[in-house]
Amino acid sequence: MKSIYKYRLEPADETILSLRGNVLSAGAAQGGDIMVWAVHDDLAPERKVRVNVMGTGHMFVDAPESSFVGTVFLGSLVFHVFATTDPT
Repeated sequence: MKSIYKYRLEPADETILSLRGNVLSAGAAQGGDIMVWAVHDDLAPERKVRVNVMGTGHMFVDAPESSFVGTVFLGSLVFHVFATTDPT
């Protein structure tokens, strides 16, 4: 069975998610929080995904295998979300 799950992220931090599916989008703030959504597939193998949230003008964590997930606006602050799937 497939479902959409939601995860809360911290600004300027790295979060490790255990997913059975793919990260879809992080293009929204909800209740003052940065959110990322993923399709959860009960039949898919579990994998670790590193999600980095970086503010505009802040240090960029460079990882060539990272993919851009989205930009989130929290009032006057702008954050950018990147995801990297661990090879394990």
